[in-house]
Amino acid sequence: MTYFLFLIFSDIEKTFSTLMNVEKNLLLGGFAFWLLAGVARVLRWHFFLRSITQKIPFIKSSLYFLAGFAFILSPARAGEMIRSPIIKRDYNISSSKTLPIVIIDRFYDLLSFTIIIAIGLLFIDIEKTIIIIPIAFIVSVLIVIKNKTLVKKLFIKITKFRILNKITLNVDESFDVMYNLLRPKYFTAGLVTSLTIAIFEVAGVYLFLTGLSGDIRFEDLVVLFHIANFAAAVSMIPAGIGVLEGGFIGLLVLYDIEYEVAFSTTIATRLASTVMFTIIGILALYLVTKQKET
Repeated sequence: MTYFLFLIFSDIEKTFSTLMNVEKNLLLGGFAFWLLAGVARVLRWHFFLRSITQKIPFIKSSLYFLAGFAFILSPARAGEMIRSPIIKRDYNISSSKTLPIVIIDRFYDLLSFTIIIAIGLLFIDIEKTIIIIPIAFIVSVLIVIKNKTLVKKLFIKITKFRILNKITLNVDESFDVMYNLLRPKYFTAGLVTSLTIAIFEVAGVYLFLTGLSGDIRFEDLVVLFHIANFAAAVSMIPAGIGVLEGGFIGLLVLYDIEYEVAFSTTIATRLASTVMFTIIGILALYLVTKQKET
């Protein structure tokens, strides 16, 4: 629906022509960077998972993680927590231990966006006070995940999602896992990996934009994309649909990028970030639901 509305108010023929004229090698390069970001996410997940168990091999761990992408389009991406009941089915590891890893993954993503925006604002010509919003959000999240009472309320809300309503959580166990994954060892690994992921993703977007004959400094694009990405992530709207598109296109147009190029870049980004990983997730989910640990 979002794309349909965008198309109504844009020059459909010119936009389609712009997409068809993209440099194919840069388009493929953009997808490759998004895949590299996916690999980095798998490594981060497996490292965190090993903090609670050593018995899940890397291949199985990777499949569990990728299976969550089948639910990218769930509200707040809560459907990605389907990883926990599948792991419990195969290894009898409590969901109370694995579900917090999904939450911490998202926290490190948002923290990396905030750091990138904060640093990038020093070098680009855009309103600096915008950084107040992501910083306030990160501080709020930290307060929540370090408070056992608030964590309990958070998990109660999470398990109200239909796909997760059969999960029973031990709040003390979940709190301990989250607290442990904020210790220096995991904090450093999580943040460095998340920053790497963020740069890989925006490098992919940069190749899409360049392949469509857009002209913008990489450092500017890093900030613009992650401002829109942060807004989409905290909106709780499935995959941030509409929020990312509207914000990113608007920011690119303010930087004198032609509307058709900005719109086409956003479509290419959605194909890489949502469509490609949803397909990967569905395939991984099919594999893990057909394979039960013996």
